Amino acid sequence: MINKLLAVARKWLGYQEKSSNTQLEDFSANVGYGNFTIFNHDYNKYLAACPANEEWCWTFIVMCLYYTFGREKTKEYLDGTFNLYSFIAKGQYRIPAKNNKPQPGDIAVFFDITKQAGGHVGLVSGVATTTFTTIEGNIPGKKNGGEVVTRSYSLNYPYIYYYCRPLYNKIHLGDRTISCGNSGNDIYELQQYLIKLGYDCGNPDGYFGSTTATAVKAFQKATSLMADGIVGKNTALKITQDTSIQATTNIEVISRVLRYGLIGYDVLWLQTQLTDLGYPCNGLDGVFGASTQYAVKAFQKSKALTADGIAGAQTIAALGGVLQ
Repeated sequence: MINKLLAVARKWLGYQEKSSNTQLEDFSANVGYGNFTIFNHDYNKYLAACPANEEWCWTFIVMCLYYTFGREKTKEYLDGTFNLYSFIAKGQYRIPAKNNKPQPGDIAVFFDITKQAGGHVGLVSGVATTTFTTIEGNIPGKKNGGEVVTRSYSLNYPYIYYYCRPLYNKIHLGDRTISCGNSGNDIYELQQYLIKLGYDCGNPDGYFGSTTATAVKAFQKATSLMADGIVGKNTALKITQDTSIQATTNIEVISRVLRYGLIGYDVLWLQTQLTDLGYPCNGLDGVFGASTQYAVKAFQKSKALTADGIAGAQTIAALGGVLQ
């Protein structure tokens, strides 16, 4: 899982920030000092609001999470937020840098002497005996305001404030038996599944209250399970299976034309559809590279579509989605 995240992050090495909010997908076009990036753009489009010229070391990391795992997992790993600094500010996820080694996937928080607080972040990509490496966005270059680079630091580097560890190993539905009065990420997942299946849980909040218990009992009764309101292995498995079956009938809404060079969860959907239909993309990584382009062309040719390797409205529709 972490290796997949780091592979996505590495694909952005060399990306340079722009002087204005144009040509954001290109690695080296419109280079400047404006803090305009594809990461800020996609953060606004897919996750939450931030300025178009936001200082982007943190949006780079959040978007790498999104490009790798999707919206809901990103929110889960950052404990309910899309703002990396809000996650860091919670405190309980901080690991003091002194006398501690980070792990790949951790967030290194650098000390800002002027602000006397955390002022920059990097994604830890490797750890050795005395050093560790990072992938960082918004590192100033000679001809541009900032770019994505990899760096190496001593474990004793004095300006590492602390490390923060996203909740990659959060408990999931089915990991334990749950009932009224419990709370946790698995409860939140349960509520999300039940809502998708049409059972009212109120607002999903991660707490197993009476409304959730009523919804569980209704689901159990409808699926010939013991309607006791307790979610053990059998109920958890049935809920996830029924949600998966329902999901196959839903139409995926794609918000942009998909073409070579793009990265995102929508590209991952494209690769999944193509692979399932017998057009492999050399892995499911959310990156529209040469293999994905070749697969798109082959699929288009089989459907008598223009074989240009660009997934527009007709190609997306033929794959079971809709371009909106």
